[in-house]
Parts: sequence; C-alpha cells; structure tokens
Amino acid sequence: MYADKDFRVKFFENAISETELKILEYDFLSNKNKLSYSGRQFAVDLDYCKKLLKGKISEILGDNFEINGGNYFETTVPYRVHCDTGKDQLDKNYYNIVVPIKFWTTGTYNQNYNQLIILDQNWYQEASFFVAGSNASDEYNKCVFDYKDVENLTEGYDEKLVDLCGHLNKKNLQNLSIHATVPWIPGSIIMFKRNSLHCSSNFKKAGVLKKLGLSFFTIITDPDPSFQDN
Repeated sequence: MYADKDFRVKFFENAISETELKILEYDFLSNKNKLSYSGRQFAVDLDYCKKLLKGKISEILGDNFEINGGNYFETTVPYRVHCDTGKDQLDKNYYNIVVPIKFWTTGTYNQNYNQLIILDQNWYQEASFFVAGSNASDEYNKCVFDYKDVENLTEGYDEKLVDLCGHLNKKNLQNLSIHATVPWIPGSIIMFKRNSLHCSSNFKKAGVLKKLGLSFFTIITDPDPSFQDN
C-alpha cells in the first residue's frame, strides 16, 4: 500500500480489518468528547484511533506529515460541498484521510448513490461550506455564497454531479465539476488533497439511513523544495 505524494485522490479497499472497524466503532460510541448538529454527531477525541491507524497512513504518505485535526462523524444527512482546510497552517495543508466505518440501509441498496465526490475545484482559505443560492449559517466552517475565490471553476453545470447530489440546491453546484467519485465501502481508506472541494452523494437515494466514518486532516511537516499542493 504505497503512493507517490503528488497524487490527488487514492482509494485503498480492504485496508482495515473487520476487527479494527469494530474497535473504531466502539471508540466512537464511548468517546467522551462529542459535538452535535442537526442530523450529525461528531466525536473529536482521536488519540486512540491515531495510534491504531497511523502506521497504515505512513505506508502511503511516508513520515513527513502530522495529523492536526479530524473527527468521527455519524450522519443521517448527506453532506454539502465543503473544504476541510482548517483555520491555521493553511500553507502546509496536505491530505484528507477518510475511513468509512459502517452504514445502515433500508434493505434496498444502490452503491451508485453512496459515493464520496471529490471535485476539480480548490480552495486556499479557511474551512468552508459552498452554498451559493441557499440560506445557510456558519458552523466551524464558514459559508461561502460567492465562488469568485474558488480555483478551477468550470462553466455551467456538471450533470452527473447534479444527479448524484439531489440533496443540494442546484445553484450550490454551478461551475463545479467532478474529479473523482469514490465508493463508500467500510474498511477502505480514501485520501485526497486537503484543498479539494468535496461532498457526499445523496446517499438517501442509495437506501442508506445513516453513516459512520472517520476523518483525519494532515499537514506536511518537512516538505522538500519540489513540494507543491496542486
């Protein structure tokens, strides 16, 4: 399990064992540091899961990184377009690491609509939601209604993105385009550039009631002169 540091998106299936998934689920359930928002619950004590998974992450990224944020997330609502750049050390942002842990279904399941979507667009400011045409309020992420500072905007609408994201106001998606769709499969590891806009597909359409996952946010600690966040 190895990849060059310059990749934009990587997907590693069967990277985490069933036993490790059960340990992660228990760590979330027993976590004493939780935050709740509408339809979502976060756990932010990550000491144990960092120890459990850092070796696997190092196999991919090497040793020149630091986990400087992240959370467990349990959600009944599909995610909007956002970017997890954090609030500080923005010039060192490296990779997001997402670990699908578990999901619950109605019994009818369609994998096509249970995807993590990484977009072509980049963001170099603090953590944000991208909600053009909607009424929304800041949480930890600020709300961006005007996309003028988003990099790599396209023209019009990506119809595949519109189809996958039926949970969102279509205006949220104007001038955005899909770089990759990655299936939400428990036991996998998904990595992508931290400055990449991303969202979930409308997993309700997949027959999913609830999802549990883990996110780590990383910075590069000792970049070589050729390192570029592109």
